[in-house]
Amino acid sequence: GYIYRVGQKSVPIRWPLPRIFRDKSLKSYISQCNINEPSVVFTNTPKISSKLFNYNDTVNDFKCIEDYDCICNKHEEYINGDCNHVATGDVSIISNQMLRNIISKGPSFKEPAVLDFNFAQRTILENLDKFVKSWSEKEKVALVCFDGWKEKFRELLTDAVDCLKKRYKRSSDVVSVFSDPFVEAELEYFHKYFVICPVDKASKNVAIICKRFYLDTILNECMTNSISYSHITESNTQEICKIQKTFMKDVLNIDDTNKDDVLPHIVLFPKFHKPKFSQRFVVSYACCTVKPIAQRLTLGLKAVYSQICSYSRMLFKVTGIKRNWIIDNNAPILDCFNSYMESDRARNVQTYDFSTLYTNLRHDEIKVALKDVVNLAFKHSKCPYISIYESGFAWVKNPRENTFRFNVDTLINTIDFILDNSYFSMGNMTFRQIIGVPIGVNPGPFIANLTLFYYEYKYLDKLYRIDYYSAKRLNNTFRLIDDITTINSDGVFQEHVANIYPDSLTLNKENTEDTSAHVLDLNISIVEGYFIVEVYDKRDDFPFNIVQYAPKCSNMSRDVLIGVFGSQLVRFFRICNQFEGFRKRVELMLNAFIKLGFNRKLLSNKFRRIAEKHGFQEKFDMISTLDYLFENRLPRHLTSSS
Repeated sequence: GYIYRVGQKSVPIRWPLPRIFRDKSLKSYISQCNINEPSVVFTNTPKISSKLFNYNDTVNDFKCIEDYDCICNKHEEYINGDCNHVATGDVSIISNQMLRNIISKGPSFKEPAVLDFNFAQRTILENLDKFVKSWSEKEKVALVCFDGWKEKFRELLTDAVDCLKKRYKRSSDVVSVFSDPFVEAELEYFHKYFVICPVDKASKNVAIICKRFYLDTILNECMTNSISYSHITESNTQEICKIQKTFMKDVLNIDDTNKDDVLPHIVLFPKFHKPKFSQRFVVSYACCTVKPIAQRLTLGLKAVYSQICSYSRMLFKVTGIKRNWIIDNNAPILDCFNSYMESDRARNVQTYDFSTLYTNLRHDEIKVALKDVVNLAFKHSKCPYISIYESGFAWVKNPRENTFRFNVDTLINTIDFILDNSYFSMGNMTFRQIIGVPIGVNPGPFIANLTLFYYEYKYLDKLYRIDYYSAKRLNNTFRLIDDITTINSDGVFQEHVANIYPDSLTLNKENTEDTSAHVLDLNISIVEGYFIVEVYDKRDDFPFNIVQYAPKCSNMSRDVLIGVFGSQLVRFFRICNQFEGFRKRVELMLNAFIKLGFNRKLLSNKFRRIAEKHGFQEKFDMISTLDYLFENRLPRHLTSSS
């Protein structure tokens, strides 16, 4: 399921080249040269999403809502009662069976590729001399030293190809489903009248929405929500992008003037997991002029966040009060629940959600908060610069000359610039987000996290000095961006929360009873003083069948596909603290993988290796009772009773 690139050519086959390069007989020809063996990089073949999704083009091509016809009356069965238009994830709306079958595999599916072993071998050998020359120049070794190596490589490659020809029997005349004329016609019809896009919280699934309704909903959000968005008529795209490029060059020393003038655009993703159909609006910054600023700012704020975490841990050790509630995943919450496992001290759990974080928080409040947090991070880092690399950062005292860097002033200026220049487009119209955390921008989560941290830190620092008991009661409070969970706070959080955050933010309590809650991917309940933790999956609430895993026929490595099975086993094991909850999830996943064409024995072997490696038996002494799942027989208690 990979593409091996040799020069300008691509070979659609997972070749055993790494194994050949590691062959001892091959390496013996250059062992005296003390050089590194070549690295092989594989690239996945394209997903079918590139052929299915049309939501980006739909928004970018928009000019007038009257240009679009609604034909929902022709598909009455799939009209959503909440919006009175077609808005569904049920792929049975598609009449062409070939198209329906491939969409049902999800947008991440990769079609099988043609296996032309002779072409692949020929392509590699044609480029062998060029590759060896480049290798010798890099390692500064004479070209003649590779003569024996090349001959041995040709021999091993021939043996490998012969072996592959015997192993793989896939037909050489594999044809893409999308080349079928009837599939093309059906897809063209749906692209004309509908928008095909991912589903919120279930990105491996496809939503089909009336195009007119889709565009009208976005347009209504942008034009009527004057509190959050301003319709820009006095400046055009070129003028806005010129300002962005000038800032990049003059303030940040980023020379990107040759880049096209492109604004981010707004899109919509449907929410099917809510009791009532709704949507999430996201601004796509994938290809736009301001992208270089957003990418660097993300890493700059990540550096600030890392410093804040370090400083907060130090304060906790000294004072016993946790001033940083930010979490990146469920691990801290699980650790908290596990700390209560040996006692019956589970009393209450409460969950809250900010409903207005991205739409109501004023930009001046964000600026004040982030300025204070950035200054705090620089003060305690004792370094005047943050060096920004391709995918990382470092706090430094003396950055290298050609390395991009932030100091405290340029970082604050960049934050202000991103907030003041949150422009986006919808077709030929331009808007600016004038309030709230910019939706969709790369550093958006860090802007939200650090802004809320500012208010939490300031309040907790004050509370620690006047009411130590209450401050300590809030130690088991956790926040993942806009979701807050507080454990055994006994009403203290509710008592103080109104004083923590600004009035512009609305915090809603999510769980109705304090003895049960959905926390991230956890289902929490309190039974007889103990926390019972199981897996929670929002996708279980969808009104249609969803795609969770890639089928066996997908053009991907079997190791990758089975690896998903293994990683989910480990996730279930980490989360569940009762065997029955673990068993249910394993059984559901096993049945799903078998339906997708995977061999039960292969899955059984994977389960046993994972169980042994991660010590499943130590946590669940009944783990051996799951053998019946993998041997396709009834459980022991049912067998004995019959």
